[in-house]
Amino acid sequence: MVATLGTALTPQHGKLLSKFVKKVILMFDSDSAGKKAAVRAAKTLFRYGVEVYYCPLEKGKDPDSVAKEGIRKVEEYISNSTDFLLFLRDRINQQKDLKKRKEIIDLYLDVLSYHPDKHVRGLYVRELSDSTGIPVELLSVEPKGVVIEKDDNPVGNLNIPEKIVLKGLLLFRDELLSRFDKFDKITGLCILSVCRQ
Repeated sequence: MVATLGTALTPQHGKLLSKFVKKVILMFDSDSAGKKAAVRAAKTLFRYGVEVYYCPLEKGKDPDSVAKEGIRKVEEYISNSTDFLLFLRDRINQQKDLKKRKEIIDLYLDVLSYHPDKHVRGLYVRELSDSTGIPVELLSVEPKGVVIEKDDNPVGNLNIPEKIVLKGLLLFRDELLSRFDKFDKITGLCILSVCRQ
């Protein structure tokens, strides 16, 4: 798990995450700012070919309040996450107001435009067309912001403390999770002390 802690997910974050994971589940506050942050994060992650899923929270909830309920509650929420674009598609289908439907369709196509794979873009356009009845020809997606950089040594770009934390997480994952089942105060020092035992 990675927490942005109130900062935007930058292209550098997206690039770094793409070196370690192929799928990211976004969980942000349930308010308008959280939803906007999820859209920005999805665009950033799509640029690097990362699969993006969304974990919606009930009104008034935020990731911190969920984490305080313990690991089981976090896992429960995460298990209900869905593909980000399919989440938007479902929102389109639930929306009765035509103007709002169009806004969500535009958002769907805008987010999709950041995906680097033209075949994946085509599949999502077809999915949207099938779901809404809008002909594929009217759902144009011009690719933008597509950046794919291959790096043969993704760990080589990390600084020493990042490498230590990563190694600790990889080697002692289960032990760390059992010690911090409520996700409170996980720090690099705790990980180092586990690694030294």
